[in-house]
Amino acid sequence: DKSRGETCQEAAPAGSELLGCGSCYGAESSDRPCCESCKDVQDAYRAKSWGWPGNNAIAQCRNGAAQTVQIDPSLPCGAHRGCDSCLAANCAWCIGSRRCVEDKAWMCAGENDHIGNVGVVKSCPHRDEISRKREARKREEMLAIEERQLASRQESEILQEAKNRAEQRLAERQQLELERLRGENVEADKKEAVDEEEIKRRAANFGDGQKDPYGVLKLPKDSQMTDIRKAYRRLSLQFHPDKISDARLKEAAQKAFMDVVAAYEILGDPEKRAAYDDLGGQDQAQFNTFWEWEMYGKKESSNDFYNGETLISKLTESLWPRRVIGDAIWLVEFYAPWCTACGHFVNTYKTIAKALENDDIEVGAVNCVKEKGICGEWFSIGSYPSLMLVGSAERGTQQIYAQSQSKDPEKIIS
Repeated sequence: DKSRGETCQEAAPAGSELLGCGSCYGAESSDRPCCESCKDVQDAYRAKSWGWPGNNAIAQCRNGAAQTVQIDPSLPCGAHRGCDSCLAANCAWCIGSRRCVEDKAWMCAGENDHIGNVGVVKSCPHRDEISRKREARKREEMLAIEERQLASRQESEILQEAKNRAEQRLAERQQLELERLRGENVEADKKEAVDEEEIKRRAANFGDGQKDPYGVLKLPKDSQMTDIRKAYRRLSLQFHPDKISDARLKEAAQKAFMDVVAAYEILGDPEKRAAYDDLGGQDQAQFNTFWEWEMYGKKESSNDFYNGETLISKLTESLWPRRVIGDAIWLVEFYAPWCTACGHFVNTYKTIAKALENDDIEVGAVNCVKEKGICGEWFSIGSYPSLMLVGSAERGTQQIYAQSQSKDPEKIIS
């Protein structure tokens, strides 16, 4: 008060560090609008029941001010707003979220984010250290984002390549079948007349061969491979454009024919058919792309002797109850990839499958290394390769072809 001849220094509270009408750092009140000293700020925080943020965070408490942090033991960890007071209260400080929590290992985002007695870091860092760590985290996050974006682009490119290969492979197969069946006699296989409306309907739904192969071939999902082959032959000849006498329908018939070939490309290969059935749902519409992608990255194809063999079904525990059903009789080989005799028998078994193509006997194979349940628990296979005639559970058929018997294809078939 200059009217009384007092100087500012003389009017200052004893023991305080005068810095003018300073900030109370959010703890202002009507009774205390300014905090002129470190003690004022501490009192203001105490009045609000706030945790002390540490002397370094308060300008009035730096440069020679008392460095003692006043801690209220009744305050929970979450009330402390600074690292120093947080640690003084035996709590832990999370650097990234800037919050005080219980000193438990899982409370922060990893050990590098945790400051406390439990963590690796046990003292509060300086501001420049916090800045360095924050920048390091940003760089790591940016690098992770770039890596994810690169992986996403690579996966998209691989999927696009798979889609292109699938489309090219199907187009080549359709053209080959178109040429192959040109000279076939349709009357020998024709079972029903195909009317104009049926051709137009199929042409209008072009593409269903990949989306709904069972529907295109007019077959139930539990059909045997012999039924699939017969349906394909009958429908492919019926819709072959060269077999349609009406010139107006040839273009529509070619679309119907292409769909029949596309459907058989999926169902005519036992392995592809099994994968299609397992895929299920809307994903089946993109099955050819999925299959091409699976084959592109497959690592264990050499473990199975009959990959890609359309006349030999690979049987697994999950497929067995869906394939070996009804009145079907199956000739099944049980083999092991490491078995030399099994490797020598592969061509013989393929010859047998070809000879039985038009008979009512299905041909299958079980890889006993992968399907130990079938070979061990179900049939107790003791040597490889083993051949067995098997029927469904309802029929109960089972006949073992002895190891000592001839491996000549004609004798096995007879």
